[in-house]
Amino acid sequence: MDIHVIFVNALMLIAVLNPFGNVPLFIGMIDGMEKEIRKKLFKAIAITGFFITWIFSLIGEFLMTNFYKINMNELRMAGGLILILMAIKNLIFSSARKGQQVNKLPPEEQIKQAVIPMAFPMMVGPGSLTTALIGRSEYGLMSNSLSIFVAFIIIFLV
Repeated sequence: MDIHVIFVNALMLIAVLNPFGNVPLFIGMIDGMEKEIRKKLFKAIAITGFFITWIFSLIGEFLMTNFYKINMNELRMAGGLILILMAIKNLIFSSARKGQQVNKLPPEEQIKQAVIPMAFPMMVGPGSLTTALIGRSEYGLMSNSLSIFVAFIIIFLV
């Protein structure tokens, strides 16, 4: 297990997860929420995103090869195309879209309503799942798991 590999893989995940690009979307969804609810929501989004990415990195290759008959080279190519399309979409369309406001609901219901669209697919999408699968195939289970953990710790701190 190499610290350099873990750090580089974590940085790749952070680049694909794009926490800075999701800030306008997050602000649009939390507009008018109380500060305490926003903190709980962000914590729930980070934890949910971590577990989605980590669990998919554990079982994703098995699912892709056995159920969908997709090998890792095909997945690399599809992941690259997804990243290109996401970059073009971000360049052409404004990212300052407003999300659905859920401020009329009780605090716990607000968090439940907002976690899934914000954790998956806004933060953790096809590109980050592909990056996690490729990281697992190239660097191994432990190194990739630590990379995912480090990436989400950095995102949480930011």
